[in-house]
Amino acid sequence: MPDYESTPTPSVPELESGAPAARE
Repeated sequence: MPDYESTPTPSVPELESGAPAARE
């Protein structure tokens, strides 16, 4: 799985909150 911390996806706003939103 991609590092959501290093690769912030605009599709998942939860990443900005610091929450690991690996599951869409």
